Amino acid sequence: MSVLALVIVSVSVFMLGYLLNMFYITVFYHRGLAHNALEMKPRVKKFISKTGIWVTGIDPKTWIAMHRKHHEHSDTENDPHSPINCKRPLDMFMVQYKSYARMLTRLIKKDPIAHANVDDLGFDVHPIMVKGYWYLPYLIQLILSVIIGTLTNPIIGISYWAGIMSHPIQGWMVNYYGHHSGYRTFSLDDDSRNNIIVGVLTMGEGLQNNHHKYPHSAKFSILPKEVDLGYYMCTTARALGIISKIHVVKATFDPENELPDVDRKNNEWNKR
Repeated sequence: MSVLALVIVSVSVFMLGYLLNMFYITVFYHRGLAHNALEMKPRVKKFISKTGIWVTGIDPKTWIAMHRKHHEHSDTENDPHSPINCKRPLDMFMVQYKSYARMLTRLIKKDPIAHANVDDLGFDVHPIMVKGYWYLPYLIQLILSVIIGTLTNPIIGISYWAGIMSHPIQGWMVNYYGHHSGYRTFSLDDDSRNNIIVGVLTMGEGLQNNHHKYPHSAKFSILPKEVDLGYYMCTTARALGIISKIHVVKATFDPENELPDVDRKNNEWNKR
């Protein structure tokens, strides 16, 4: 295999893993289950609850519980992943890991307060997490990466691993820079910000200020310069029949008032 071919294949394999991971996180975990911005059939929810951990390494119920707590206590001491609780950007890795581990423990122990915020999901923490086999998804993906690398080239195997197991880095970018660096379209009580670069890299997740203003909207972009690739993932999923409806709050920017004017008549389940 030539160097050029190796680069093309490696990048393609990385992107395949990365997009699959992001599809689960931004479409299913975040917009669909955490905020009910998407309407999904019960069998789809069941499929996500069973397969999500094998794709992302992250238990869906725990991720959703932690994310809802983030919105409830955004940028306060009780926020599970806010820059105000970090001395340095890289500290966010440990902050989000510890918060995830604590929430997982609370859910496994049936803590009533933790469970109250995710009772609507209709599924429990994945059995492998309850039994303490949290490492299995990572081990299986590692074995798959070694097989891919052995059959093709080690760099291709590494590329697959880096893409499919990329959520800690995705979360770090959004959790830190989405509440630290960027512009604010809306004046909110938290410090959420729209970060264009993070938004592009994380399928729109970096548009945190817009998202915190309208958490139940499946579309995070408002201004022309903003790109929300995750929304197009949602529309693709709808076209494939994976989801049935998408909830969108449409807004236009009013330069005179420097505030978006929401088109209320379009604030409904969008069937386009």
